Order: sequence, then C-alpha cells, then structure tokens
Amino acid sequence: MPLEDTLDQLRFDRWFIANATACERIPARPARYADFPPGLDPRLIAILRSRGTAPLFADRAAAVEAALTGENVVITGTISGRTLGYYGHASTASVRPDRRGHRHD
Repeated sequence: MPLEDTLDQLRFDRWFIANATACERIPARPARYADFPPGLDPRLIAILRSRGTAPLFADRAAAVEAALTGENVVITGTISGRTLGYYGHASTASVRPDRRGHRHD
C-alpha cells in the first residue's frame, strides 16, 4: 500500500486520532549538508567519499563532531546516519594516540 494511503487511513481512524497528540503534514524541504568535522580521521573521510557518502547531512555531521569533542550523543531514528554517528567517532578514536602515546591502528 502506498504511504499516502496508509497515512490517510490513520488520519480517518477514530481510535488512532483519539490517541494521537498531533496529526499534520509538514511540507518537504531541501536537505541541509555539512562537510566532515575537522577531527574525523582523514582515512575514514577518504573511504566515505569514495563510497559516495559526502557531503554529510548536517545533523549527522553535528552528531559526529559532538562525539569527537567528548559530548554525550544520543542517536535515534530509523534512517541511516546512526552508524556514522557512532562509528565515525569510534574509528577516529581507535587510531588516535591514547594518553600514553600508543596508537591502536
């Protein structure tokens, strides 16, 4: 069933509407992009670019940058981007020298 039909069914379902907080259509808007955060390992950036994963969506770049600066990041949703948000930081951290100056790559 097409998505529009499913949404229409839900919109006209009395039980669904009675239990929904809000039901509205939000118009599409252009995607917002950002470059890779400067702290991301250049090898990882090269791999992602070679696979066509550049530029990043702005929210994904912000999540990676926050993780790289040591902030706690909660990544939710069902669309790709969570993996990069986690592994971007983890991959970069794994090849940086630790406090004793040891690299792990």
